[in-house]
Amino acid sequence: MVPEGGRTTLVALQLVGETQLPVHAGRGGFDHGDVHQASGRVFVAHTANGTVEVLDGEQLRHLATIPECPEASGIICPPSADLVVAAARGTGEILFIDPARPWLRSRVAVGGRPNGLAWDSRRQRLLVADVEGDC
Repeated sequence: MVPEGGRTTLVALQLVGETQLPVHAGRGGFDHGDVHQASGRVFVAHTANGTVEVLDGEQLRHLATIPECPEASGIICPPSADLVVAAARGTGEILFIDPARPWLRSRVAVGGRPNGLAWDSRRQRLLVADVEGDC
């Protein structure tokens, strides 16, 4: 719903297609995802496989799998930064991914079990929610 002049307007979503993703190797499924606006790529946390899946949002096809993201959960593509950030709950890390050539730039240990991510554009800071309450 979008507020408009004191009224609420409903916005209809329309299915434009589907794409195949890697099969779940373990328990669970997919978690958060986000769109990297500059490239149109969609980054999805594949919790069951401990990976981040990269999709071409316009061509509706799977492009790449970024491994080593145990219990992949949060994903965010900050609009003011040319990167993708993923939370790896299983290792207590945050991963920084290059959106142009989907590969892992770096990883930072934050402890606990990082999950939800938010980006503070004004301060250029990453906010991390921990499902164990440690960070």
